[in-house]
Amino acid sequence: MSRSRLLNTMKPLGALLPEVEGPQTRYEMIEKLAWMAGCAVIYQVLLNMPVYGVPKREFVDPINIWRVLDGSSASGVLVTGLAPIFFSGFLMQLLAAGRKIAVNFNLISDRVMFQNTQKVFSAFLYLLFSIAYVVSGYYGPVSELGIVLVLIFIVQLFISGIICIYLCEIVEKGYGLGSGPVLLLASHIVSSLFWQILSFSRYQLTEDISQYEGTLVGLVFSLFSYKEKFYALRSILFRTDRLNVFSLLACVGAFVAFIYLLSMRIDISIRSSRVRGFRQNFPLKLFYTSISPFLCIFFFVSHLLVLAYFIHSMFPNSVFTRFLVQYTKNETHPIQQLRLTGGLIYYFVPPLSIWETITCPIHTVVYVVLLFSTSLYLSLAWTKATGSGPRDVLAFFKENQLIMAGFREVSMLRELEKVVPSAARTSALVMSILLLLAGITASTFGLGVVVASALVFASFEVVMGSNPSLANGL
Repeated sequence: MSRSRLLNTMKPLGALLPEVEGPQTRYEMIEKLAWMAGCAVIYQVLLNMPVYGVPKREFVDPINIWRVLDGSSASGVLVTGLAPIFFSGFLMQLLAAGRKIAVNFNLISDRVMFQNTQKVFSAFLYLLFSIAYVVSGYYGPVSELGIVLVLIFIVQLFISGIICIYLCEIVEKGYGLGSGPVLLLASHIVSSLFWQILSFSRYQLTEDISQYEGTLVGLVFSLFSYKEKFYALRSILFRTDRLNVFSLLACVGAFVAFIYLLSMRIDISIRSSRVRGFRQNFPLKLFYTSISPFLCIFFFVSHLLVLAYFIHSMFPNSVFTRFLVQYTKNETHPIQQLRLTGGLIYYFVPPLSIWETITCPIHTVVYVVLLFSTSLYLSLAWTKATGSGPRDVLAFFKENQLIMAGFREVSMLRELEKVVPSAARTSALVMSILLLLAGITASTFGLGVVVASALVFASFEVVMGSNPSLANGL
């Protein structure tokens, strides 16, 4: 199939998913924020709504703490999370940037077909992974559930994914601001972190002692409530199944480091070709490509983990399965975790503790090499996909009749081809190091802090850009 026919081929399938109509009137800022809050609340309801008909049993979660990064819930109907939406969006944009898909974004018809194709791909992934979860025995053996319950489970998971697609579309159609998936993922990470820090919910630590989910709550009650303070404090300080005190401090450090690095940039001096004496700086931030390439990596890993669990469940004794993935159950917390300990896919998952980094040096080295090389490639590709490459910056300068100070118009492209890719590579390397350190010291919670910080800041920039008076008042 030629690249010019792909969007047209998907057009009939796009008709199966009706498009959200944009608002008929102009919405004020407060109304848009209200719509965004409403979408986030519905999304949180989906995360916490149990799957109807699931028998009461202890089941093992294949991706456990990774769920803080992919917007999913182990026990809710949104077990597939936001990974299909993000992954389809990344893939479509990269295909368009690489001219694998013929699309002219200046044409409304092409933009609509592109969005519909992306929506169809997201729905297909939701259906695929809904089937994978149920058939793999996540909710119980298929032979025990029966065909009726299997279909009911698949429909529930699939419909929750479709609802997520439309929540994102509502935000992006003008009822809200910025990106819908970014809003939902940021709300999930922030709420998960607040739960891990301030939750009063308790879980059983031993047969006689229970502990609070929230790190700060558990620390305070351990200091003032328990008679055996040493044992209680040791639990809250060093627990590995939930956020501990040292991980919380590492999360704070990751946030401070991100904010500090965020302010770093280099300025390209530019002048107007039509207004004499006009000079300005064009900023290139240290985080030029921000978190986007890494979100692509994280959601790819999320898909890999679900695929690995499906293959392991269907063919547990196969040689190919053992080559691909190897699991061990966490004996201390068997309900929560199925730990990935070997196989090819194991090397795509980051080391999530200092102990794991030291005791598994091959895993650490391989992952670091993969992360650096992949992030460098994706960062450069992302500049093309988002219109922030050298030629795009040059086009912006020409459109606004701007010239780089000290350069003639004919030499500007050569200079931009040096500066912009260097900024993208530097962004990838610095963000890789920050994410590695955050993951090693605070597990996926540290990664979540960096991701959430980047997403919230991006959303903040959109809000400020939509309301200049508010931006000027800060």
